[in-house]
Amino acid sequence: MKLYIKVFSQFIFYLIGTFLHESAHWIGAKITFSQTPRSVIVDEEDDNGNTYKKKISGFTIIPKIKKDRVVYGHVYAIPKYNMFYTIIAAAPLIWFVVLYYLLAYYGFVAMDIDKETLLFQLDYKSLFQFKNWLIFYISLQLIWAGTLSSQDIKMFFNGVFSISFFLFAISGFVIYVFMNPYILNILEGFVNV
Repeated sequence: MKLYIKVFSQFIFYLIGTFLHESAHWIGAKITFSQTPRSVIVDEEDDNGNTYKKKISGFTIIPKIKKDRVVYGHVYAIPKYNMFYTIIAAAPLIWFVVLYYLLAYYGFVAMDIDKETLLFQLDYKSLFQFKNWLIFYISLQLIWAGTLSSQDIKMFFNGVFSISFFLFAISGFVIYVFMNPYILNILEGFVNV
C-alpha cells in the first residue's frame, strides 16, 4: 500500500514532467518518421512469470507498477532503422537545455565562456517570492522530464550499436574526409610522395 501512495503522489507531482518527457520521445519518433501506433499488443509477464498478450496504449503517462520498477509512462515507436533509437531515446535531454535557458533568463545561472565556468547565483532575500517558487517547481519538472530512464539508456545503446548506425557513421566519416579541404591537402601530399 505504501508503494501505491508513493507512486500516486509522484504521479500527481511530476505529471507535467512526465508528459514533457514522453512528448519528447514522441516528437523524436515523428522526426525520424517512425511508426507511433495508438495501441499495440505486447507480451506481458505476471507475478508468477507467466507470459500473456496485452493491448497497451502507444502513448501514456499513467504509471504502471512492474515487479522490480515503476514505469511512469511510455511511448511505443517503431523506427525504420535501428539507429533512430538513439534520437528517440535521447530526445528528453532537450529539456535540460530549456532548463538552462529558463534559469539564465531569470538570473539564477550564468555561463562565462572565457573562464569556462558555470555560475549559480541565488538572492536569499527573494527566495520566498512566489515567482521563485514557481521557477523552482518548473525546474523540478524539467529535471524530471530530461532524465533518461534505464529503458531509455538501453534503447539509446541499441541504436548506437546497430548496423545502420555503423554504416551511417562510416558514410559520414567518408563524406567528411573527402569534403574537408584540409584533409584533402594532406591526402594529396601522401599521394604525391
